[in-house]
Amino acid sequence: YADDVYQSAPSAQTFQIFDLERIEVLKGPQGTLYGRNTSGGAVNFISAKPTDDFYAFGSASYGSFDTYSVQGVLSGPLGDDAGVRVAAVKNYSDGYMKNLDTGEWETGADDISGRILLQYEPSENFTLLFNLHGGQADTRPAEYRHVGTKRSPFDFGDADVCTVAEIQAGG
Repeated sequence: YADDVYQSAPSAQTFQIFDLERIEVLKGPQGTLYGRNTSGGAVNFISAKPTDDFYAFGSASYGSFDTYSVQGVLSGPLGDDAGVRVAAVKNYSDGYMKNLDTGEWETGADDISGRILLQYEPSENFTLLFNLHGGQADTRPAEYRHVGTKRSPFDFGDADVCTVAEIQAGG
């Protein structure tokens, strides 16, 4: 769960985890609170809420394979009874596996995510929180490839590599 919203599709589970207040790990079953999809328990990622005072945070890191991550947070009041929190993260990597056929690096990442939280508290007993978040993930694993050669299994000399069509045809 991300802010109490069930992440059902595997593609939705590639969301960026950043600017969190806490992570709850709940032993299962949790069907009473969270419904039918929690027989084994639930993991709940809770975003940090807007602050009463101005708050800013930023970080950047760089690593091998041209890997970097940049994230930032701005939070503060919008008057006496409202607040806002804006957070974003960008991750990039060329990848750590090289495709020897094309010479390109694979298993890289190019992800960006952002979140805006608007909190309105008209009274002590009522709080309204708007949560708008989104992102884009462009992360692909290395593909499994067949490589065939045009030679006899008992011929250990050099041989030409089969085309994709020849491999699919069983050549």
